Amino acid sequence: DMIVHTNDGNVEVRFNHGTYWDQGTHWSGGWGRFIDGSDLGRLYFADVDGDGKADMIVHTNDGNVEV
Repeated sequence: DMIVHTNDGNVEVRFNHGTYWDQGTHWSGGWGRFIDGSDLGRLYFADVDGDGKADMIVHTNDGNVEV
């Protein structure tokens, strides 16, 4: 599976089905500021809740951490 940052600043998830990628599921809009490293902080991915899947962690510029 892959996370795609589109030209319009949206984030989509495209699932790998073995022989093809799906067209993408819209995750959120306006995340271009996260992805390009400007004023909203940084994104990290780690398994925070122990379910074996990566969770998105945002470290904001004001010092907060959000999952």
